[in-house]
Amino acid sequence: MTDSRNNDWADAIGLLLGSIKKLENIYGESWIGKNPEEFSNNTEAKIAYEEYVMSILDIRKNMRPDTIVPGIINGQNIDIFRKLSQEKEYCVAGYIQKAINTCKDCDNEEGVRLLSFLLNLPYFDPDTWLKKEDALPPLYVRGAGVPKWIENRYREAVYTYVYGFNNATVALCRSIIEGILKIKLEGKTAKNLKLHEMINYFTKTLKEHERTPVVWNTHKIKELADDVLHDLKTSAQNKDALRILSGTRDFVVYVYK
Repeated sequence: MTDSRNNDWADAIGLLLGSIKKLENIYGESWIGKNPEEFSNNTEAKIAYEEYVMSILDIRKNMRPDTIVPGIINGQNIDIFRKLSQEKEYCVAGYIQKAINTCKDCDNEEGVRLLSFLLNLPYFDPDTWLKKEDALPPLYVRGAGVPKWIENRYREAVYTYVYGFNNATVALCRSIIEGILKIKLEGKTAKNLKLHEMINYFTKTLKEHERTPVVWNTHKIKELADDVLHDLKTSAQNKDALRILSGTRDFVVYVYK
């Protein structure tokens, strides 16, 4: 976790606990059962409740992986991309547990209940999400860059991988490869070709030294995607989805560099 994210977490949790304390000072524990509209009659309570809501939103925001989005959009810091997955340990769940412990010390049963509920949600694993996201370099091509639809589709593929939907990642990557080839081969040429035929045709348009493994690897992307889409017994694993994402990214950079 970066220092800035550390500070954001500390600020958000501090705001949460502070706002709860203010509301308890005004209403006691009865504030918990009130409708939001009821706080509007008291200026101090209204401000405290707004801080309470904002702190919850900030905590949620800081659990959302977001480093790859700026990388896709504008390529900031591409040359000094930090491979945090190899350097940092994440502790989002640990921060939530600290907040629970703080609530216990303050006898804030509602805070304990809400944060415990969050921490124990099925499939809630923010530390893993951040680690998986940081293992992926941003998609960035100097100069004109890549078409917007590729940015959007690749970003979607990244987050399906981050959140553990590996089959969806593979299928999205296949669609990126197919979309690029249809554009590069022009509509009429590619109209009646299947994807493996488009890959072979595209390869033939390249000079010998341009036929790199990056191009040949598109066959592997297509093959795994076909298995996932047409064979219900086949399911992509994390390592498969990461490999397919990396291969797709390499192909995009190869075509648009």
